Amino acid sequence: CCYHNTMKVMSKLKSVSLPLLRSFCSRNVILERNNYEFIVAQTRDVDLIVKFLGEYHYKQVPTLNCLGVDYKKIAETLREETVQQIKDDFSFYVQDKATREVVGVVLAHYMNAKLKKYYADLSAMFKEDKSYYHWKMLERLYENVDVYEMYDVERILHGRIYSLKESVQRRGLGQSTVDASGLLSKRNDEKMLVVAEANGLFSNHMLDKAGYQMVSRVNYSEFEVDGYYPF
Repeated sequence: CCYHNTMKVMSKLKSVSLPLLRSFCSRNVILERNNYEFIVAQTRDVDLIVKFLGEYHYKQVPTLNCLGVDYKKIAETLREETVQQIKDDFSFYVQDKATREVVGVVLAHYMNAKLKKYYADLSAMFKEDKSYYHWKMLERLYENVDVYEMYDVERILHGRIYSLKESVQRRGLGQSTVDASGLLSKRNDEKMLVVAEANGLFSNHMLDKAGYQMVSRVNYSEFEVDGYYPF
């Protein structure tokens, strides 16, 4: 499929062990590559993360940047949601060691609710916002897909956001992001289903490289809501 023209649901089963996250070091550095640190996110870091999402991430999402949305407003609206997801200890950010600039964010969290309902709730939240069709498209991805039933699991690890600034994507940080994400998705030898939506070149490339399987996709040009084709 063409990464520019589709949104995809990707999933992967993992069976590995989890070291205590707090044992990495006092600053929760998962790993270091070149001049960058991959740091486990804590709730006190939410301002850094929301700032990155509002200033960089959302404008790189194809189904948002064509709608003329307010990126910072979206990030702020989802602030509390971001805090709750950080609490699950699977999220991290990438920081330049010299400048302390945040150049990447990965948000992941546990879920035992249906993903269709999760995105239906977000669609309702943004019903009056220009970004509504983006959330509606994510909801549509799961219309005929129940990953819990498909893989016989009761909960999943949902990779909500995988984002790196374009300026650092070609410095080997894409693979490092995969490695860091793998470290945090380990959980006591249980078999875990990791699910993420790929919308954009970087997330598609990263998830493909990590061995994720595509289970659903929606073509942008064919997506419609009440006879309207927003993309």
